[in-house]
Amino acid sequence: MTLIKIHEFSTGVIIQGTPSQWWIAEFMKERDFMNSTLDKIPYPVERAISQELLTIYDFPENTKSPVIIGREVRYRREAWSVLAVVTLGEDEPGNKVCLYRYFVTEGLGKITDLLSWYNRNHRPSFDPFDRKKVGQHHDYDDDKTLKHDALSKLEFQNLLTTTRHQRLVVPSYIKCTPVILNQLAERIKKKKQLIAWGFNVENIFKSRTFQVLQLSQSSPLNPPKDPPTFLNKLLRYIITINHNITDFVNHIYLSIVTPIKVPPLLLFMIFLGG
Repeated sequence: MTLIKIHEFSTGVIIQGTPSQWWIAEFMKERDFMNSTLDKIPYPVERAISQELLTIYDFPENTKSPVIIGREVRYRREAWSVLAVVTLGEDEPGNKVCLYRYFVTEGLGKITDLLSWYNRNHRPSFDPFDRKKVGQHHDYDDDKTLKHDALSKLEFQNLLTTTRHQRLVVPSYIKCTPVILNQLAERIKKKKQLIAWGFNVENIFKSRTFQVLQLSQSSPLNPPKDPPTFLNKLLRYIITINHNITDFVNHIYLSIVTPIKVPPLLLFMIFLGG
């Protein structure tokens, strides 16, 4: 049994209203956070936030599910596992804004523990009324984290078989959870590469730094709901062959009609011999 300390902090805002109906009156400074159990945000985590490695462009439309980002961060010898939970709030004029609640624990390879704690504690998200103080961290027994391979299902085996890169996009029609995304990222990452994945994302900053992204229903990058059929594959194959034939014919045509450049010395010798 190992007890790990899970710390948290949230987007810094000044609010008005009640727990059942509140709005944002003002944002704090960029690096000011609220409800933090840490006296100081660890530099690798703060650096990742400032570099937009835990940031989304837009919140997905027509969904009540949060966006969740799991990422390992490191700077020199200091490393942390991070879970960023993103939900929507409103400012005083009624504009929608993204609000973040971060859960962090020291060390790499702890995202599974963070997710287990998160799921066991009713999946908390941004809540300005859930007051936290410095030192009020959460103790978690990592023996409670279930160790099971969720990638044995056929749809995930197919994804792992078809991907040729260290990045994988999971379409929304495949039912997936953050735990599965974390396992997918662990499976396809390069040696010594840090884990990074996003759940229910539409547009996200620095997308190339993630191994796995699960798309939201409204994402413009979402593939068709129906997986490719045999006829679809055959059609793509025919189109590819047609393109190759067209390129070959164009190459032959250009080789015929393009004037041949003859060196001036050869022309002079032909003229003398003429």
